[in-house]
Amino acid sequence: DAFGGSPGSAPGQVPGRHGHHGHAEQPGSETAPHQQPLTVGTDYRAAHQFATGAGVRVAVIDTGVFDHEQLHVEPVADLVSPAENNPLLDCDGHGTIVAGIIGADQSGVAPNSQILSIRQSSAHYSSRQPNNTPGQQHAPDAEEAELTGTLSSFAQAIHTALDHDAQVINASVVSCMPPEHAEHLRTQALDDALARAEHQQVPVVAAAGNAGQGCERGSVVFPGNNETVITVGALATPHEHAEYSMPQPGHPTGAGSRGSEDAGDAAH
Repeated sequence: DAFGGSPGSAPGQVPGRHGHHGHAEQPGSETAPHQQPLTVGTDYRAAHQFATGAGVRVAVIDTGVFDHEQLHVEPVADLVSPAENNPLLDCDGHGTIVAGIIGADQSGVAPNSQILSIRQSSAHYSSRQPNNTPGQQHAPDAEEAELTGTLSSFAQAIHTALDHDAQVINASVVSCMPPEHAEHLRTQALDDALARAEHQQVPVVAAAGNAGQGCERGSVVFPGNNETVITVGALATPHEHAEYSMPQPGHPTGAGSRGSEDAGDAAH
């Protein structure tokens, strides 16, 4: 694991906030006496004795990443406003925060990682109705702007990340749909992009989503519903799934914790 954690752990995880954390040991040996075992109560910076993300290229598919002095950012693509082509523009602030959790010099989980900024969505840019939405078929018009923040542009973002040698792809973005609509959604482009990432052994880490307006209990959450994606939910405590965090059937985020039982039933 490039980040020194247990296999399958999500880049950007902060112990006590997301995911499973066990003892960190040198492969094939017991923990050295001078090394403090890593538990949910240990400052995650202790993991930097094993790895800092040096040499690891992490694509952040989000709202853009500001070129902050704490970050090592490579501008890759702007799918929101291609004419301006500024992957370092972040009107929403979300992508910069995500990148900071992953790779900020003083507070990041992998402070020496290289962040690849792929600007794929923004609440400040409107787009026409996607033509793959059930019941809302829409023929593309040459005079209209390209869609932003859609499953199609997300698939394009994954290919772009792979084309730029990303070794990890982080997508803290979701698309929620009722099951009766999701089953009719054309997802071949997204499925193909995720299959390519798996074939190239590049893990894709995505948010499980938060329940609320626009993402109701029982919704299908893309891309976290895909079996090849590492889906990261939120915790209320180090051992309990947060009530607002959407469970994913068949993923660890949807199983086992006292706080997720009702949501898990709803998802099924």
